[in-house]
Amino acid sequence: MNLLGLVSSFFRSGTPVVENLFTVVLEQTRKPVFYRELAVPDCYDGRFDFLCLNAHLAARRLQTVPGAEGKKLARTFIERLCIEFERASRNIGVSDVSVGKHVRRMSQGYYGRAEAYEAAIQEADNELLAQALKRNLYAKSEIEVSEFVLTKMCAYIVEATKHLDQQSDQDLITGQIDFPQPAEDVSSL
Repeated sequence: MNLLGLVSSFFRSGTPVVENLFTVVLEQTRKPVFYRELAVPDCYDGRFDFLCLNAHLAARRLQTVPGAEGKKLARTFIERLCIEFERASRNIGVSDVSVGKHVRRMSQGYYGRAEAYEAAIQEADNELLAQALKRNLYAKSEIEVSEFVLTKMCAYIVEATKHLDQQSDQDLITGQIDFPQPAEDVSSL
């Protein structure tokens, strides 16, 4: 097998590269500090929204890897995300007949959120980012999210974007991705 074939084989969903990338995103999404300190709603919708946010941050960086590899890796990563949507749908009891429609709605939700977050990131506009967070991540919150928490979540997104942008393309191609570690005390963000 030539080098291109070897590299291409790593990009298929279920390969160690994609699985490692996805596992790191899931681990970041599950860190208790986000739910405890940054008021991410600890419910199905809150976890879905926070997974979408972290997945978008990873996918946007993967797309910047030069050549076709980056775009293919990002696409395969998103395909893996959709597989997770299907698994989660089945776990909550969505019937086999309805699971396709449910996954389609979740995928559309991901793309809508990604578009809103990306517009704010590209504009470097924290107000626009805070509005997107209110409409999506915090929409199902049982408490009113304070400006302090919104500011800190925006700071996390900016920090994560910069942190991911500093990672080498080679690390990403081999499945190594690293998110910044959130501070246990958000007052230090």
